[in-house]
Amino acid sequence: MSTLTEKHTKLKETFHQFMQVTISNHNSTKASIRNMEMQIGQITKKLEEKSDKSFGTNTEVNLKEECRVSVSVNVKKVELVRKEKKLS
Repeated sequence: MSTLTEKHTKLKETFHQFMQVTISNHNSTKASIRNMEMQIGQITKKLEEKSDKSFGTNTEVNLKEECRVSVSVNVKKVELVRKEKKLS
């Protein structure tokens, strides 16, 4: 009977330790999520403050005159070059 009591006591202790670790991990995760929510809020606020024009200042025109594609297959590199012909 004593071994059954010892096993029961050990099981209780193990379960208690498991619960403590689980609660600690849960609290840590909650804090991380809270910090991420604050950072996302700050980023959102900064983006709202920027004007639409500031995003368009560095645009480049896509001429579509030449198309280059690099494909890597089994350490071989193939470059395809295509030039569009202008329609008269």
